[in-house]
Parts: sequence; C-alpha cells; structure tokens
Amino acid sequence: MPRAAPWSSKMRARLLFYANIWVDMLKIERYPDLEEAFDENMVKDLDHVLIRHSYGKGRHILPHVHPKDDEYVIASRGHFRISSGGIEAEFDLDGTEVVVIYYPAGRDHGLEVLGEKLDYFVMRKPS
Repeated sequence: MPRAAPWSSKMRARLLFYANIWVDMLKIERYPDLEEAFDENMVKDLDHVLIRHSYGKGRHILPHVHPKDDEYVIASRGHFRISSGGIEAEFDLDGTEVVVIYYPAGRDHGLEVLGEKLDYFVMRKPS
C-alpha cells in the first residue's frame, strides 16, 4: 500500500511563504523590490503585456487559463489567496518584499482578495 505524503498540498503551499520553491509547477519567488522582480522575470527585447490591478476585499478572480501566455502575478502589499491546480497559498504582504507567482501557459489559476485592498501587477509573455 502506498505511503501517504508527509505534507498535503495545502501544507506545502503554506511552506512557500518561507522559501522560493516550485510545487507542482507553481513557482513563487521573493525579491527586495519591484525593479529586481521585473528585471529577473522580463526577457529583454520581447513584448510583454503589463496590467495593474486594484481590487477591494472579497474580489474573487475565478480560476482561468491562458493557453498561449505565461503569466506572473507581482505583488508587494495586501492580503490575498491564490489557487492553481488544487494548490492554495495565502500571502499577507506589508511592502517589505515583492512576491512573484509564475503560472506557465495552460496552468489554471485564480485569486481572492482577503484584505481591504490589493494592488498588484499581472505580466504576460508568450510561452
């Protein structure tokens, strides 16, 4: 009989808060500021789409897919939860670091605002 994994998906996702790590193709990295976050994740001389979102508490972006584009959620302030492929991770950011969440093309993903307000960027680039 197969042995149960020592960490459930939700428990592993909670561990993401403490380290840069890949879990089931969900990559979350931390940077000291927006400039470094963009510099490390943008490809020079390649077109990117950059969107700035601002949502209030309770806003829920339903799970969806971008079949041809990789997507990055880039945030430094706010309390929110992401979901992707059955994995959930919660963040409560105070502006002291920037979190970049990467979803490869075709990966489902959603987001829910848990705090009063969430300002963040979405960056898309062709895969």
